[in-house]
Amino acid sequence: MDKIDRVKPHIPGVQSLLNSFKDILETGQMIQGKKVQQFEQIIADYVGTDYAVATNSCGAALEITLSALPSNSSETGRYGKEWIVPTQTFPASVSAIIRSGWNPRITEVDPVTQCLNADIILNNINPMTRGVLLVTMAGLIPPDIEKIQKICRDNKLFLVTDDAHSLGSRYDAGSKSKYAAGNLGIAGCFSFYPTKIITTGEGGMVTTNSKSLYEKLLVRRNHGVYNNVTKIKDPIPGKDYGVTCTFPSQNFRMTEIAATIGISQMKHIDNFISRRNDIADMYTEAITKISGIDPPPTYDGIRQTWWQYMCQVSIPDLSRNEICEHLSRRYNVPTARPYKPACHEQPAFKPYMSLSATEHLKYPVSEALMDRHFSLPMHPGLTNEQVEYICESLKNVVDTWIVNTSAL
Repeated sequence: MDKIDRVKPHIPGVQSLLNSFKDILETGQMIQGKKVQQFEQIIADYVGTDYAVATNSCGAALEITLSALPSNSSETGRYGKEWIVPTQTFPASVSAIIRSGWNPRITEVDPVTQCLNADIILNNINPMTRGVLLVTMAGLIPPDIEKIQKICRDNKLFLVTDDAHSLGSRYDAGSKSKYAAGNLGIAGCFSFYPTKIITTGEGGMVTTNSKSLYEKLLVRRNHGVYNNVTKIKDPIPGKDYGVTCTFPSQNFRMTEIAATIGISQMKHIDNFISRRNDIADMYTEAITKISGIDPPPTYDGIRQTWWQYMCQVSIPDLSRNEICEHLSRRYNVPTARPYKPACHEQPAFKPYMSLSATEHLKYPVSEALMDRHFSLPMHPGLTNEQVEYICESLKNVVDTWIVNTSAL
C-alpha cells in the first residue's frame, strides 16, 4: 500500500494558479486588492451572508470579531465579560476570547456531537455571561442549533461560531429552517489552513449580516487604522493624508496570492465535500461491523464537511492508544486525537478559569471522550482502495485484541 496521508490539501489547477501568481507579481498589488475582494464576495455568497472579511488566519478572524462586539450594556442589556466556549476545541478559540478582552467560561461538550448543546449553555449562563462561542466540531452543525439560537436571543447573548472545520456545512430542517455554517449567529469564522475543507495556505474569513460589525472588522484587520483619504470629499490624487488609529490592533490582512488560491479552491468545494462524505460513508459502513468501535453521528437534514472522521472506542478495556500505535506500526495508518489535552487542561488558561469560577466545573464527558476517540485519515485525495485498507487494518487490530483478551 502506498503511503497514506492523514490529511493533505487537494489543489487542482496548479498551472492556472501559477499564471495568476505571475500577474500579481507583475502588477505589484500584493495585499488587499481585487483578488481578496473577489474571494470575500464568493464566500459571502456561498454561506448566504451580506458581508465577508478576509484575514490571515481563523484565530485572527475570531479575535477581530470578538474585539469588535460591543461591551456596553446599552447595546446588549448585559454587563458580563464571560464567553461560554467548549473545552473540546483548539486553544485558538479560547485564546481569541482572552486576547479580545473577555474571559472564557470553558465548559463540557455533548457526548455524542462533541459540540456545545442547549442544556450545557443554559446550565452555564450567569449574570456575567456575554456570549457563546459555538464550535462546529469536525464540520457538524449541532442538531439543536435552533434551540441554541433561541437561548442566545432570549438571554441577549451574542452567538459567534468557530466554523474552522465547517465551510460548506448545511442545516436543513424544513423550508423555514435552513442555515449554513457562517450564518448561524452574528458572525462565523472560517479557517483555510491546509488541513481544512479548502486552503489558502494560511488564511481565515469572518462572515456576518451586520453592517456595523463589518465596518469595525475592516479597521481591526488593518492595525486598527483607516486611511484619512476615505474621509476627504475631494482628495488630491497622489497626496498622502495619513491614517487614524481608532483601535489598538495588528496586521491580520490576507495576501492576494492567498486569495487567489482560495478563489480556485471554491470552484471545487462541493466536490471536496462530496468526496469527504463518500469516504465517511465507507468508514461508517465498515466500522458498524467492528465490535468495540463506534462511528461518529450523522443526522438527516445536516450536511457535514467531515474535517476529521472521529470514531470512539466503546469497550472499556480496549485502549485507544494501543489501537493507534498498532495501526501506525503494523499497517502504516496514521491517526489523530483532537484536541488532547483539552482546553481546561492547558496551563495558559488556568488563570482565566479562576476568574470565571470555571475551576469548580468538572469535565467527565470531555475527559472520557479524549481517552476514547481517534480520527482516521480524511482528505479528498484518499482512494477507495486506501479507505478499504484502513478499515481492514482497523478491524484486524481490534479483532486481534479481542482474541488475545479472550485467551486470558
